[in-house]
Amino acid sequence: YGFICDVYGCRSKGVDQPNNTFATYFCGVTKFFPARPQATTATFIFFDRRVSDPKAQSLVGWGSNARGQQNVPAGVSLVSHIDAGLDHTIALLPDGSVVCWGWNALNQCDVPAGLGPVRSVAGGDWHTVAVLANGTVAAWGDNFNGQVDVPAGISTAMHAAAGTQFSGVVLTDGTVRLWGANQFGQCTPISGLARVVKLELGAEHSLAMRSDSTLAAWGSNSFGQSA
Repeated sequence: YGFICDVYGCRSKGVDQPNNTFATYFCGVTKFFPARPQATTATFIFFDRRVSDPKAQSLVGWGSNARGQQNVPAGVSLVSHIDAGLDHTIALLPDGSVVCWGWNALNQCDVPAGLGPVRSVAGGDWHTVAVLANGTVAAWGDNFNGQVDVPAGISTAMHAAAGTQFSGVVLTDGTVRLWGANQFGQCTPISGLARVVKLELGAEHSLAMRSDSTLAAWGSNSFGQSA
């Protein structure tokens, strides 16, 4: 049967196929997956800040665990940052290394060998983005719309962001770079955007916070998300 996934990132039409496979129709292109993605996500939150290392915190999660996205790997007890994709979870450890777990059919949890040290991580639908301490960017997982094809020349990134099938970073000069799906203009920042300190990417829109705490949004506005 057909349906619409409208949870974080899964905005394309989907149709179940024989043998428990799944197909999406995104921008008129068909893509097949080994199993139907679940329209649910796990949620994590930091708690119990450790006095001995103020950057390290333990975590707890709730919500769906259909893909093992809540099953924190053994040995991961303290983290510096976490993010959640559609069905996978990413943790940045205090030593700058990255651990991913959950659904891995598109290699979104396969952290590249030798990666690091990392300063920022983000999870998209089925891909992962990391900003390294040297300002370069790495991305892996699904590349249906070029979301893991990091543009050449990025060397001053400080914050990673990931949306449905697009990715972005905040640069040290307060500008942003985005790449991947752009059918709603979600990878085309508003003119003159500057002094950005935080970037968040949704299913089809982007949101930036400036240093003065004002906001800018662009991309799809079908539900008023960019108004």
